[in-house]
Amino acid sequence: MTFKALITFVLLSSTTYSFSQVEITGEFRPRTEYRNGFNTLKKANESVGFGTALRSRINFKFKNEDFETYLSIQDVSVFGENRPLKTEDSNNSFALFEAWAKIGITNGLSTKIGRQIIAYDNERILGAARWAQQGRTHDAFLLQHNSEKLKIDLGLAYNQDHGNPSGFQSTGNYFSTTGAFSYKTMQYLWLNKQFNTSKISLLVLNNGFQEQNESSAIYNLTTYGTYFESNIEKFKLTLHAYGQSGKNPLGTKISKAYVWNVEGNYKTSDKTSWGLGMEVLSGKDSNTAENTAFSPLYGSNHRHNGLLDYFYVGNHINTIGLKDIHISTQYDINHKTTLSAKGLYFTADKKLPSGDQFLGTEIDLVLTHQWKPSIAIKSGYSQLFASKGMEELKNNNSPQKTQNWAWIMLTLKPKFL
Repeated sequence: MTFKALITFVLLSSTTYSFSQVEITGEFRPRTEYRNGFNTLKKANESVGFGTALRSRINFKFKNEDFETYLSIQDVSVFGENRPLKTEDSNNSFALFEAWAKIGITNGLSTKIGRQIIAYDNERILGAARWAQQGRTHDAFLLQHNSEKLKIDLGLAYNQDHGNPSGFQSTGNYFSTTGAFSYKTMQYLWLNKQFNTSKISLLVLNNGFQEQNESSAIYNLTTYGTYFESNIEKFKLTLHAYGQSGKNPLGTKISKAYVWNVEGNYKTSDKTSWGLGMEVLSGKDSNTAENTAFSPLYGSNHRHNGLLDYFYVGNHINTIGLKDIHISTQYDINHKTTLSAKGLYFTADKKLPSGDQFLGTEIDLVLTHQWKPSIAIKSGYSQLFASKGMEELKNNNSPQKTQNWAWIMLTLKPKFL
């Protein structure tokens, strides 16, 4: 069957079964970056990083009165990673991003099972990590209640190693995958209540990390807290506060760990808004045996604590914590173009070995242009003004004077069907 015949068949099928919906969409997202101090301090004798990474996705969605299914296939590549005459992908980046089914049980109650994005509220604890080209998904089972003003999600996951071509191993339950807080088990309950001008969420999340010696020992880390948002005319207030206890993936006991944030945003005109906020993540004091370092786990951390990703983006875990005071503004140049700016002031929650706590300041600029409904262009520039404390934290006593980062990204989202 030719591709044209296949599309014709799908179209005829979707019109024959009028109660069903078929949708095929895509995403083409190349991003070029100039890295001169991104993610960590660049040394004076190191060369600048420059390149282009591409995310390509094709998404298939089917929905009828009984169930809904979604399939997303993606490839993440770097321009030049494969030679012009290639037989296979050099980094095996072609993968199944999402694959799930949602089945209605009764009015307002449904189940969702499979590989899926799990993201809530401001994505501080559970987020999609959309900035990362690969994104983040979980293999999980969800039981969901959804009414006009009340949402409740119960999530469960149990992960296993791939043992043979037919699936997981036949004996034993050892899970060897590590990194990025990979878990053996996960259970969570999320509740969201809507009011007239505000909403509040409660989250309890437990992750079980398996000891990496083929034993059956599971280290459980529990995260619990709340998110609050209020919108009154031109003013928006957001708050979140979470605590953490148990054991981290290394088996280290965590106690009295916390994060809290308060942020206000005021729209001063039809085109301009200003924001002011502060976030504190508890850290570990090297002078005491007690570990009070908070880990934001599966949050979309690029959207918190600066776009340069110096904190909690594959780094700064189980260390001295962070206090982040920030001021931001956004200006709508026209109905298609927006310019935003943010200034951040960083200090550590706990002292460095030298006794210092000041880490530096950062400026982030982002320009967004929605050229067409399905075509957007974004660009940005960030600069870090690092302190001696940052040099000590990053173990770099000879950084270059200028630490900056620039990028431009094109996003196309075609609708094939």
